[in-house]
Amino acid sequence: MVRRGRLVVLSVAVGAAVSGREIVVAGGYVEDGSTTARVELYDPAKRTWRQGPDLPEPLNHAAAATLKGAAVVVGGYGAGGPTRTAVQLAGDSWRPLP
Repeated sequence: MVRRGRLVVLSVAVGAAVSGREIVVAGGYVEDGSTTARVELYDPAKRTWRQGPDLPEPLNHAAAATLKGAAVVVGGYGAGGPTRTAVQLAGDSWRPLP
């Protein structure tokens, strides 16, 4: 689904980075206070949002950066506390980093 406007799921404590020509907004807390694995992708040229592949686990306060043109999400807090998660967006999925 592609839509104009704002994110469908409002969230805070997200990780955000550029991947290709899109801005990736990953994880965070949603309105009910729970942590989400949801990923939203924004295309600034088209001014549209679309849902991306969920993170492997729900995360909040994760760091995000761009590595070789693709978004990377590292660390953050999951259901069990701090994580050592490190994943890179590869097409329509996340692949673990060493």
